[in-house]
Amino acid sequence: MSSAVSPSPAPLVTVLMVCYNGTPYLRQALDSVRAQTFMDWELVFFDNGSTDESAAIATGLDPRIRVVGSSTRVPLGLARSQAVAASRGRYVAFLDSDDQWRPDKLERQVRTLSAGQAQLAYSDCYVVSGRGRVLGRYSQRAMPADGYVLATLLDENFIPLVTVMVDRDLITKAGGFDPHLQVAADYDLWLRIASRAAIDYDPEPLASYRTHSRNLSSDFRTAYRENLRIYRSWRRTGTAETQGRARRAAAALHWKWALKELLIGRRAGRAASRFRLGWARAGGRLRALRALFWLILRQLRGVDLRYFMLRERFTGRTLGDSAGRPSAESIRRAGASS
Repeated sequence: MSSAVSPSPAPLVTVLMVCYNGTPYLRQALDSVRAQTFMDWELVFFDNGSTDESAAIATGLDPRIRVVGSSTRVPLGLARSQAVAASRGRYVAFLDSDDQWRPDKLERQVRTLSAGQAQLAYSDCYVVSGRGRVLGRYSQRAMPADGYVLATLLDENFIPLVTVMVDRDLITKAGGFDPHLQVAADYDLWLRIASRAAIDYDPEPLASYRTHSRNLSSDFRTAYRENLRIYRSWRRTGTAETQGRARRAAAALHWKWALKELLIGRRAGRAASRFRLGWARAGGRLRALRALFWLILRQLRGVDLRYFMLRERFTGRTLGDSAGRPSAESIRRAGASS
């Protein structure tokens, strides 16, 4: 499917939005793009087999929006690959249909990438509930880094997709999105990009990432399986340092999986099996103890935010929504006036 004639010549920035049944929040997401202070953009809206009115909402809303997609739902990695193939901008930015940007997001990141010191730019962002209440900032739960960050990125994915802008040619050189991955496709690509290019971090929260029960990331078993596959690849092909990091990260992933099986799946047998697998994959008792200590330190970072996110994803309820937390919309407007 396709709609809307693209502006000519090619815009500097292509915004990619892959959408499956995004009606509840889609208009807010699209409006946050249309409100950008940087205006030389196009939006490639990939409708991933939606059965609601998502495509109709995007069609005709703005001449800079092109609607493409698939009549049936495909893996997210494949959908993003096809959206990238349809893009024309020098830079590519990503926005899911339930998230929002601050009005100066594109402007700041175009300035950063045009300086030539980095080929991928990302920022902090607000984490908000399904009802739009701010739960915290992403940097509370994952320590950001910039420069050449491959080793650190293997420890934990600290790059929120909603905040990324990247040189389109670099996506191609890094091999693009894996078309077989569903949940971890962005993390997989960030790792390959980080192995060849410098990355810039902006501590300003330039976006709002919405966490709710319909998030794809709520499928923790699929996410963990895909991440284990990614770590196995880096253990085979990386340097001695990255192989060690990937081994440690894989062990920690088994332990996080064990905890979620216990707390969410209520499956003690599976939890015990996963814990033993993590211990075995660590590569010896001393390495296992170090990996477990590292994991505990990581999980203690932003533990309150982690709890709010888990509760929102798996129960649809948010503690503190009635406690006077500001809404994402109020923060977005504040950013526009600052």
